[in-house]
Amino acid sequence: MIMLIINIIKVLLILALFIYVLQRKDKDYLLKIAFLFTLASDVILAIATANNIDSLLPVGTMVFCFAQLAYFCRHCPHKTFLKIYLPLILTALFIPNIFVYSAVYAITEVFNLIFTLKQDRRTALGFALFIACDLCIVIGFVGLVPESITSWLCWIFYLPAQILLAISKEPVLK
Repeated sequence: MIMLIINIIKVLLILALFIYVLQRKDKDYLLKIAFLFTLASDVILAIATANNIDSLLPVGTMVFCFAQLAYFCRHCPHKTFLKIYLPLILTALFIPNIFVYSAVYAITEVFNLIFTLKQDRRTALGFALFIACDLCIVIGFVGLVPESITSWLCWIFYLPAQILLAISKEPVLK
């Protein structure tokens, strides 16, 4: 029961950030799309973990890939998109597997960090915190630290990352 309440609180926090992003006066549609996919993924993963539905984990991971794709489109030069992300998406379509989705997600996340280092340090810190969050998940998944610890630890990084991205400014790409 306590985990259900915690999952609901986590999803409500992301919902609040999504509403904040929607209320912003700018026309940063890619940020709004990224938060929509983030919220959808968090809901899917909360349902999966609360009900022990492992078959939803790849779906939640793939939806997170779409959130990272929105950030990627927001921050990267267009030529880079075609060279890097298009082959990743095609691979994920032809090899539907949680490990492939996770690899696509991780690669995109690293490139998002690299691109934002040149644009805005606060946004880059958000992506660095995402990476720290995901490293916690991996550490728990491979059994180096109990998942009961890493699931808490990841939120220490995840929520500040989401806040930093929610308040980030739309980049001006050259």
